Amino acid sequence: MGNILGLRIRFLRDEKNLSQVEMADQLNISNVQLNRYESGARKPDPEMLVQIADYLNVSVDFLLGRVPAVQESPSSYFSKDEAQLMDRIRHLPDMYPFIQDLATHPEKAGKLMKIWTIIRND
Repeated sequence: MGNILGLRIRFLRDEKNLSQVEMADQLNISNVQLNRYESGARKPDPEMLVQIADYLNVSVDFLLGRVPAVQESPSSYFSKDEAQLMDRIRHLPDMYPFIQDLATHPEKAGKLMKIWTIIRND
């Protein structure tokens, strides 16, 4: 499974347009420590894991990769319009594998959202 915890922390931090320094300040840890969590060099203790999940508005199970993103509330990650689009796509049989792949590889979501933004602005 690799470093799903670090990938999800970084993905959610990036989605909120936060630097490591900004997020680390909010968690009362150093940005070096947050970098270690994101890189997989260190794992947060249980109390810090809960604090990170609360700060990012997700469950600890999501951070640990125990539930895919599609089981989380879409409003945690997407605007209302984007969440509605995701809901529609999720119910299209041909698109469901795409959504599952996106859910199990959150690091791809940022790239896909950038592509969607370009398409939407055309």
